[in-house]
Amino acid sequence: MQNITVIIPSYNPDVKLTMFVDELIMSGFSDIVVIDDGSDFSDRKVITAFEYVEGKNECTLLHHDKNMGKGIALKTGFKYCMAERHKDTLVVTADDDGQYTGEQIVECLEYYGGYNQESNTFLDSLEDETKDSSDHRAEGCIEKLRPVLLAPRDFRDTNYAARKRLLNHVAGFVMKYLCAVKVKDVQTGLRFIPYEYLAKFIEVEGNGFDYEINMLVELKYKKIPYIERQILIEPIAKQYADYNPLRDIVKFFGVMIKYAVSSLSATVIDLIAFYLLMLLCGSESIGMNESVSLLVATIVSRIISATFNCVVNKRTVFKSDMPLKGVIVKFYIFTMFRAVLSYGAVYGLAYLLGSYGANLTVVIKLVVDLILFFVGYDIQKKWIF
Repeated sequence: MQNITVIIPSYNPDVKLTMFVDELIMSGFSDIVVIDDGSDFSDRKVITAFEYVEGKNECTLLHHDKNMGKGIALKTGFKYCMAERHKDTLVVTADDDGQYTGEQIVECLEYYGGYNQESNTFLDSLEDETKDSSDHRAEGCIEKLRPVLLAPRDFRDTNYAARKRLLNHVAGFVMKYLCAVKVKDVQTGLRFIPYEYLAKFIEVEGNGFDYEINMLVELKYKKIPYIERQILIEPIAKQYADYNPLRDIVKFFGVMIKYAVSSLSATVIDLIAFYLLMLLCGSESIGMNESVSLLVATIVSRIISATFNCVVNKRTVFKSDMPLKGVIVKFYIFTMFRAVLSYGAVYGLAYLLGSYGANLTVVIKLVVDLILFFVGYDIQKKWIF
């Protein structure tokens, strides 16, 4: 198969790697890149597996001096393809643990459209099906871009721990509702990635299994179209790759947790300042009218909380290297824009409810700011930090 490169990250492999390589070759694949992620060469099984791979004309073997994680191994393969392969190349990533077969990969390619040799025709057919929610297509598919194909696993293999299955489903649920990325399997290693997206995926954070989750979020941020083709994992007598889904989920959502803590802390500061300012502006000594009091309290409290929020987000959430002067201006612009939206929504809802009292407006503001919280993460990640 021309212009198709299969990338297999491998750490301390055994005979399953050699069997998978043989399956790929028998299925017609002639360009297989195996990345040795710092394996233990004191183990005879490891030596035998890599010697077998290296002896195949269809295979290229790359080495890491030490174990760096699956994410780094995939990035090494992507960099190699960018330097050594044609721009029309379709990169297929697969695990070395026997979960996938050469036949399944061929079936996915057929679903993909004969490796997009008639790309526009295939994507035209997708346009007529964009309302079919079972395909989970990202925005941009109708723009004639080659999509990424994900191959979610059908977990009927009783050897795959129920705990990991459950955590995978939980991660998918959170990914859908928090990151707006709807996928059936956040940890599938079988992915079909067109060459033009490799540079974007190389920049994605993550060294281990968490990298695969981060890649899915990148689909949303970079508006990369994607489709899914579910495959059945047959029961086999073996252990799957030893990863901890809970650890990887926490690692990925750690940024979101930090963002939430930072934002909620800033919100508490904002609400306290807002409440005190509403009482102060409404006092007899100042005597502002209701709408002016609301505007002043919203702006001043947001400036106080925004300064705190910007510093914390820069240092602990996004870990930006940009100087504080460079981000704080953008952050204030973003904050003021969000404050205008908050003011408009709070004022409008308070008007509809017929009261501008401090207690009611604080409750309304809390609800409005929770909605703006989710929108703010994407803006801060892509524009500010």
